This record gives sequence, structure tokens and C-alpha cells, in this order.
Amino acid sequence: MKQPQLARLETGQLEPELATLQRLAKAMGCRLRLSIKPADKQELGM
Repeated sequence: MKQPQLARLETGQLEPELATLQRLAKAMGCRLRLSIKPADKQELGM
């Protein structure tokens, strides 16, 4: 990944694909772990 693209990821200007996140995690010696959990009332705007 080139530096400008990485900078856009870091600033939230780019939403990476899952495959990109997996490659980044692997490059850092990590594994990508995703979880899905129920939203709380504040997140739902209640």
C-alpha cells in the first residue's frame, strides 16, 4: 500500500475492503478479528 492511500485510511477518508484490512493485519504480524454485537440505545438514537 502506498503512503497516500495509508494516509487516507488513517484520516477516515477511505473505507478499506475486508481484504485490505487482512493484508494490513498480516503485514503487522497480527490477525484481523471482527465481531458483531447488538447496538446500544444511544447508537440507535433512542
